[in-house]
Amino acid sequence: MSPNESVRLRPGLFGKLHLSGGFPLTVMYKTVVPLICLLFLPVGFAQGDGNRADSYYHFSLAKMYHLREDFPRAVAEFEKALDAHPASASIRTEMAKTLLQMGEVTRAVQRCTEATELAPDNVEAHYLLGRIYYRTKSQPHMRERALERFERVLEIDPNHLEALHDAAELSLEDQRYERAAELFRRLRGLNPGIIGAYYSEARARLELNDPERAVESLEQGLDVRDDIPEYLLLLADLYRRNGELEEAVRVYRRGLAHGPEPRLNEGLARTLVALGRGEEAIPVLEKVVAMQPQEPQLRLDLARAYRQARNLDKAAEVLGELSEQDPENVQISFELASVLTLMGDRGRASSKFEALLASSNPIAERHRRVFLANLALLREQEGRYEEAAEMLRQVLADDPDDLDAKLRLFYIYQETSRRDEALTLSAEMIDEYGENPYVLVARGRALAAMDRLDEAAELLRAGIRDSADPELLYLAHSQLYVTREEFEAARAVIEDGLADLPESERLRFQLGAIFERQKDYVAAEGEFQQLLNSNPDFADVLNYLGYMLAERGVRLDEALGYIQRAVELDPYNGAYLDSLGWVYFKQDNLEKAEIHLKEAARLQNFDPVILEHLGDLYVRKGKPDEARRYYEQSLRHAEKEEESDRVRRKLEKLSAETVSRNNE
Repeated sequence: MSPNESVRLRPGLFGKLHLSGGFPLTVMYKTVVPLICLLFLPVGFAQGDGNRADSYYHFSLAKMYHLREDFPRAVAEFEKALDAHPASASIRTEMAKTLLQMGEVTRAVQRCTEATELAPDNVEAHYLLGRIYYRTKSQPHMRERALERFERVLEIDPNHLEALHDAAELSLEDQRYERAAELFRRLRGLNPGIIGAYYSEARARLELNDPERAVESLEQGLDVRDDIPEYLLLLADLYRRNGELEEAVRVYRRGLAHGPEPRLNEGLARTLVALGRGEEAIPVLEKVVAMQPQEPQLRLDLARAYRQARNLDKAAEVLGELSEQDPENVQISFELASVLTLMGDRGRASSKFEALLASSNPIAERHRRVFLANLALLREQEGRYEEAAEMLRQVLADDPDDLDAKLRLFYIYQETSRRDEALTLSAEMIDEYGENPYVLVARGRALAAMDRLDEAAELLRAGIRDSADPELLYLAHSQLYVTREEFEAARAVIEDGLADLPESERLRFQLGAIFERQKDYVAAEGEFQQLLNSNPDFADVLNYLGYMLAERGVRLDEALGYIQRAVELDPYNGAYLDSLGWVYFKQDNLEKAEIHLKEAARLQNFDPVILEHLGDLYVRKGKPDEARRYYEQSLRHAEKEEESDRVRRKLEKLSAETVSRNNE
C-alpha cells in the first residue's frame, strides 16, 4: 500500500473511519489500537498470567474484523489473543460467536465449554452454549443440554431475561408445564411489557388443567396490550368453555374497539347467539357473512340469530338455501325443521323430522331421540295424541331418565282425560326426581284432577320452601284455585309470593289476570301498567291488556296499539294474532279480522276460543255455513263447561235463524 493511499474501514461500531495523510501502516495501528482496546476491553482479562497488552491488541483486531464480517481473520486474531492470554474465558466466548457466524458449530461449542470450565459463573458463556444447543433442538439430547445451560444461567443470575424466556419456551415445548408456567410468571414479573409471557403462561396453565390461573394471566396481560387477536381469542374461548359467555362478549368487544377483525367478529356473534341475543348478533353476522358468503357455518349461525329475533321468514330462507346446497347435512335439516315448527308449518316440519328419522347418516342415528321428541310435539299440536304418546314412549325406551319426555307424556294423559295414568306417572316422577319443581307442578295437577285439591295445594306449598324455582310453585299453587274460580284464594297465594319475591314479573302478571277474572278491571290494568312501566316490551302483558280492553269494547284504538306491539315482538304467536283479529272484529274491520284470525287458527288449530272467534266473524259476514263449521270445531275442543255452553247457544241461535230464513 502506498503511504498516500487512504484506508477505509467497514461501517460498524465506529461508523466510517477515513485515515489518510501519509502515515505508515504500523503508525496507523499504533494510533488506532489504543482507542479500540478501550472500547473492547473484555471482562476477565485480569485472569491468569500472560501478555495482556498483546492479548488486548489481538482481541481488538479480532473484534474489528468481526465487525467487517471478515470472520476468518477475526478467528485468527482471537487465536493470537488466546496465545497471549490462555486463561481468558471472555476471549473464548467472543471467539465462539465468530465461529458461529462461520457455521463452525463444533469449534464454537468447544470454545464455550472451555470458557465455562475456566469461569464456572460466566453467564454469557453458559447462555451462548445454551443457544447453540437450542438451535439444534430437534435432537432430544440437545434440547436437554440447552435447558441445562439456561437453568445454570438462572442459578447464577435469576433475573436473566433471555435465559428465563428460552428456558420457559423450551419447558413448554417439552411439556414441563409446571416449570414453564413458573418461568413465564417470573419473566412477566421482571418485565411486564413482555406480552407473550402472559399468553404462554396461560397455555401452560391450561395444560395443567388450571383454567382459572390461565384466565388470571391473560386478564393481567390485557392491561399491557389488548389489540392482539390470538391473545383475545384464547381468553374469550376460555370464558366460553367455562360458561362465562358475558365475559367472552366483553373480551371480544374490547378487541374490536381497536377496529374490525373477522375472527373477533365471528366469536362475538356466535357468543351472542349462544346467549340467545340474536338481535345483537344479526348485524355482526350479516357483515361477516357478506365477507365470507360461502362459509356455511356462519350462515347457519345467522339463521339461528334470525330465529332468536323471531324473524322466522329470514331464518327459513337462509336454512332453505343451505339445505339445497347440502341436503344431507343433519344439523341444517334439524334447524330448518325446528323453524318450520315455530312457523306453524307442521306439514313440512313433520316431513323433515320423518326424513331425519329414516336417515342412515350416523349423526342422525345418534340424535334419533331428539327427532322423535320433536315429531311427537307436532303430532300433539295436530291432536294426534296417541301417536305422540307412542313416540314419547320410544324416547323413554332409549333413555328412561329423559324427564322432559316423561313430563310431556304426563300432559298428554291429562289432555286426553287419562287421569289414572297421569296420576301414576306423576307418582313415579316424584319418587325419581323428588324436589324438581316441574315434577311437583305435574303431581299437583294430577291430584287436583282427581279432586284432591287440598293434597295438591299442600304439596306445592311445602315445595316452595326449598325449591330452586319458588316462583313456578307459587304460580301453580295459585292456578289450582283459578281453575276452580276460587279467586280470593288464588290472589292470597300470589300476594304471599310477591311478599317473598317482590321483583317477580310473572307473579305480578298472574295477579293482574286474577283481578281481570274477578272483573276488577281498574286493579288489573294497574298491575299491567306497572309491569309495562318497568318492561315496555313484555309481550304477554301487552296482549292481555289489549285483549281485556277489546273484550269490553272500550278504548279500541289503544287496545289495537298494545296488541300490534305484542305481535311485532312475536309474530308467530297464535294467541297474539287471535287478539289482533279480535280487536279488528270489534272495530268492524272484518277483512283484517279474518286475515289474522285464520292465521291464528293455522298456528293453533285446536284452540276453542280462536275457532269460536272465527264462527262469530262469519256470522257477522253473513256466512252461516262457515260459522257453523267453526263453532262445531270449537265445541269439540272446548275444555271448560262454560265455553261449551256458550258455543252451543250460538249454534242453536244460528240454527234457529237458518230455519227462520228458510220459512220466509
